[in-house]
Amino acid sequence: MNDPIEKEKLVKTFDIILDNFKKLETELLVHRTVIEALKPIFSDLDESLERARKNPILLGTIDKKYEEMRQSCLQRLDLMESVSEFVASWKPTGPIN
Repeated sequence: MNDPIEKEKLVKTFDIILDNFKKLETELLVHRTVIEALKPIFSDLDESLERARKNPILLGTIDKKYEEMRQSCLQRLDLMESVSEFVASWKPTGPIN
């Protein structure tokens, strides 16, 4: 795509991404805090968490979800590029209607 980068849209996009990372990190920190508080009560908590992290069903579900989102974004970028190329190459002829 040869379109100039629109700084305002790019900044807005970065703000949205960073805000989502901030929310995610906050949520993860809350979960870690609770897990640390529960460790004295549940002695096998670390092992249970590790098994869950390696669970092939969980990993497959997450991989599929993010790959679908990635493919959707790539398709939209391809479409935007195609439209941009069409408009750039369009040479209308004849009188204006």
